[in-house]
Amino acid sequence: MTFGMSLAALKQGGYLVASSEACVPAWVANPDLFRDGVTLYMGTSLEEIRLTNATYAIRSGARVGMTVKDLRSLYGANLNRTGVDGGSDPTEGCRPCQL
Repeated sequence: MTFGMSLAALKQGGYLVASSEACVPAWVANPDLFRDGVTLYMGTSLEEIRLTNATYAIRSGARVGMTVKDLRSLYGANLNRTGVDGGSDPTEGCRPCQL
């Protein structure tokens, strides 16, 4: 799964499944992903992936649960502290999960 993937590619990969609810989009994230700590945010393509489980890592090797020291070893001077949704306030709330 990579940023910018189309809806068609996400469906083909099993990341999106048909919705059984009339009030939500026709396609929703596979519930198995959410149970595994993966939340997808879509526009016209895959725009954001949130991970809440240390099982998965991003391309750099960063994963949930790493210490600041571990992150500094990956990112050096490029490490920035930001809040939820990229804001500067780590106490700011997150937007609802939507597809």
